Amino acid sequence: MPLGTARLDGRGNVLEIKSGTGGGFNLDNQLPFVICLPADGLAVGKTWERAYTVTLSPPLGTGEKYDLVQRFTCTALAADRATVSLTTDLKVPPKAAADAMPLWQMMPAGVAVFDLRAGRLESADLTIDKELKGHQGEGSCARFQSKYTIRYAGDH
Repeated sequence: MPLGTARLDGRGNVLEIKSGTGGGFNLDNQLPFVICLPADGLAVGKTWERAYTVTLSPPLGTGEKYDLVQRFTCTALAADRATVSLTTDLKVPPKAAADAMPLWQMMPAGVAVFDLRAGRLESADLTIDKELKGHQGEGSCARFQSKYTIRYAGDH
């Protein structure tokens, strides 16, 4: 079953979804790349953003759209490696804090290492740790935790 196709720019940003989704993978909600790099090069301390929209399809929602933004910072730079930290946030939080709960799984934070020589992601350590107290009255608490680790082996 095809996953769908998308037109991307050279930095990994989705410019256009060209066909539908399949196989449970939605290019609107699951970005094809962990990080995108800035168009004007890297430097330690440099920050940049990637904005995108997610759609909450069943069972998470009924088609509601939310704007998210990933913020990146280059924290280390060597001749062949760049270390980038990232966070993911809602551009505008919903009026009711509990309405953000289905989005938590789409809001990772962490660190990625990019192999500049090979032009690819080398590793990423992403986590999600969200909590909402009192969402169903006093003493209630909802929490979502996730850890995602990627390691690519290759010639260095």
